[in-house]
Amino acid sequence: MSGKTYLLTTPTSCFFRLTIPVDLRNLFGKRELKKNLGKFPRSSAKDLAMILAGKFKVLFKKIRNDEKMKGISPDQIRQITEKFFQDGLQGIEDEFTCYQGGAFDAESRKERLAIIQDSIDESKDALSLGDYDHVHRAADRYLEDAGITADKESQDYRSLCRELLKTNIVLDEIHQKRMHGDY
Repeated sequence: MSGKTYLLTTPTSCFFRLTIPVDLRNLFGKRELKKNLGKFPRSSAKDLAMILAGKFKVLFKKIRNDEKMKGISPDQIRQITEKFFQDGLQGIEDEFTCYQGGAFDAESRKERLAIIQDSIDESKDALSLGDYDHVHRAADRYLEDAGITADKESQDYRSLCRELLKTNIVLDEIHQKRMHGDY
């Protein structure tokens, strides 16, 4: 057993003190944890400090192993958004090629353009309201495909959903242009 006691004593009280591992400091926002243990006798405070240290070491291990706690990195958000964009472009092209003769008639094109504009408007409204129901299934599917689990209440998950909504707007605008023959 190491000689560490995790105990800092002053004439009036005892403190539990533990240095946070370097790789977890950003998560905690500080270098060390410090807790006033009050006026326990030194031997009791030492035992309590050892118990707390053990619990924190278990917590640190769980955090390192738990993907939900790690969140989604900005690079992963970028990669997922890029995949969503590429899949969307392919979907647009697939739509054009599935029609007999490769073209829409005038009435079908007008209806399709109205649907695309509605999608743009809905995505913009969702962005302004922070409503991610529009894209959460896509976000979940792309996260699952990437082998990433994420807390749906996390800021990272909301950031991913926002990026997917923005990308959806860009895809719809591209779709509109292609409906007019603008490539």
